[in-house]
Amino acid sequence: PDTGASDFRVQVAQVGLTSQTVSKSFYDGGDTLYNIPMKLPNDTGVMVKAQQISLTYPHLNVPNPLKASTTPVTDPDHWLTVPQIGSPAAGPPACATKFGTTRDQCPIPGQQYRIMYTTERWYPKSDGSGTVRGGTQGATGLLFVPPNPDASKPVVAWAHPTIGQSNQCSISRGTDNIPLPGTHVDPNDPTSPPQMGPGGMDINLTDTMFFLGQLLAQGYSVVMPDYLGIAVNGPTANQKTYVVGPQEARDIFYAVDSLQTGAKNDRGWPGIAKTPPQKFVVAGHSQGGHAALWTGIKANELQPTTGQKLLGVSAIAPATDFNKIVDVSWWKQANWIIGPEVIQTWAGYLPSFAFNNVTITDAAIQNLTRYENYCTTQDFTASTADFFPGGLESEGTPFMKDPNDTNNQQAFYNWSTVFGSMTPAITKNDNSTDLYPKDLPLQLISGTADQVTLSQVNAAFQENFCKAGANMGVYWTPVATGVANPNPPATDAYQAADHLNVLAFPFADNVGSTTDKYQLSGGALQQFIADRAAGTALTSNCAQRQTTHPSTPFVAGASDVQTWYVFPKPSGLKFDPNKELFYQTQGRPQLPKPAQVTPPVIGAEPVTNATPALGTVNMDNYEQSGCGLTYQYDKEKPLGQRTFANPYCTQWGLYPYGQLIYKSAAVGGSWGGTDYPFQLPKP
Repeated sequence: PDTGASDFRVQVAQVGLTSQTVSKSFYDGGDTLYNIPMKLPNDTGVMVKAQQISLTYPHLNVPNPLKASTTPVTDPDHWLTVPQIGSPAAGPPACATKFGTTRDQCPIPGQQYRIMYTTERWYPKSDGSGTVRGGTQGATGLLFVPPNPDASKPVVAWAHPTIGQSNQCSISRGTDNIPLPGTHVDPNDPTSPPQMGPGGMDINLTDTMFFLGQLLAQGYSVVMPDYLGIAVNGPTANQKTYVVGPQEARDIFYAVDSLQTGAKNDRGWPGIAKTPPQKFVVAGHSQGGHAALWTGIKANELQPTTGQKLLGVSAIAPATDFNKIVDVSWWKQANWIIGPEVIQTWAGYLPSFAFNNVTITDAAIQNLTRYENYCTTQDFTASTADFFPGGLESEGTPFMKDPNDTNNQQAFYNWSTVFGSMTPAITKNDNSTDLYPKDLPLQLISGTADQVTLSQVNAAFQENFCKAGANMGVYWTPVATGVANPNPPATDAYQAADHLNVLAFPFADNVGSTTDKYQLSGGALQQFIADRAAGTALTSNCAQRQTTHPSTPFVAGASDVQTWYVFPKPSGLKFDPNKELFYQTQGRPQLPKPAQVTPPVIGAEPVTNATPALGTVNMDNYEQSGCGLTYQYDKEKPLGQRTFANPYCTQWGLYPYGQLIYKSAAVGGSWGGTDYPFQLPKP
């Protein structure tokens, strides 16, 4: 399955007829690699095929927020070159944002390969347990080899986020742009073709470009699995892998293990030198954060069989407490993006169980097949057009039924056993039997405005793991324009990272083991990997919760340096994946603050805010409002009405704002870690 042309001599013979011998030139565009051989090696962790390819960074056309409104698009000043900041430096390569550069001028250094390797399939059961059966399976992924590999460095395994499960969404095969349903090239002409957005490969490369180049420059090899059932051709493709923890762990361990063997020996990937003990670090975002955590959970089981030593886990905005996420967010648009992947995987494994425990609406059932074939960007635009015209935080047509409705409670309770068993745990509970090793270094990177995996959920996850004695370092974004910071400095204003931009956001926490400094999360990830490679002990900061982060410039001498960070930019209240917005930092206020706030007292007059507002933030349009969170917290009220008295406008600022989602949570005290993982009450 090598790229390029191959010559074959073809002769066709039949009784009484012999053709002439002719030469034909065949070209394989890459699909052949994804055909699983009829006979696979019997051992897991074996490289089956390797195909060298040349990859480039996606180009980000970034308008300069200070000049874009006054300069034409043909003026270089209209566009912004995003610098790398922090130490270690993090940020996209300059060629990816510099005006006038094209994609072919921004190659990823070193060599890149598509690979197929052997893994095994773990079959879940409805009681939360599971078994491995069926022999070896073929899975695919990407491999990045640095220009100057350092044999002393561990391999880095990257677990990609939720991007969709069809071929066009896979990180190794989704090379082409894809149409975005519900959009039009000419917004005023509904007959015009749809806008085009990135396929799975570019979505993943954009997610990794804030640290990938730096890791390659330091000599690390990086492997990125597709996950079993994704991208491949044949029957295996009928069974996907989405938040199946024991499967994700196997795909990652065996992908790393396969790098020790050659593919075709004299051609393709020759394999890397064995440097016993063979070591690796795993990192992942969102779904990938869940996969990374499960790689840690299964380390004691899979390390002896593979010979691979896991040095540490970095979980970036991970999916953790599934039942609590459903409990809080069942009505949101995000379920049109995540839900079809969950159903596609889990109804495939447990069809009778799914048929008898339906938790999705009629609208979801009628549109399920269409949405299962979408990538996440397509899910966003389609569901905005179809069901949520008001945007992410608006009310619309839900994908899921209401779990609080008595007619639905039994079905949700039955599923809670399944997904409770997939929730990463460090102490035994009703559902979990697989536990995270307390001595395995763990890094949590999370945004305080995460609307998908929910900031408060991961704060409770942090508390639960830390209380149990996890070897854990935690990195949260700074304040959200005063939210989470009771005493914001008069000269600074910040916005918090959400789920999508967490890797491109400046963090205010310590990034290493010795010093405190501002850093993009990509730099914090690099430092974590470097410390594990060097054998440096992890500095735990579990106690840092509900505290004010330091407030200093991001770069020394920042008054003369333009530094920026990324936000997805909404179009009105609608998510637009083709537009981005960069805010200037430098420790100076760049976001608007409300000029007046009305105190939460009937008949009170508005008062002027001299400092950044301690108020709520609408993450769809970034509007800020007042002191918020002013109603008395009542645990007996329905979710969405559970707020707390806040006379001094002192908020914590972890999303969802204005709502305490765990019963044991207390302002200034706990985030609810004693209630993690959430157990649905038995009907």
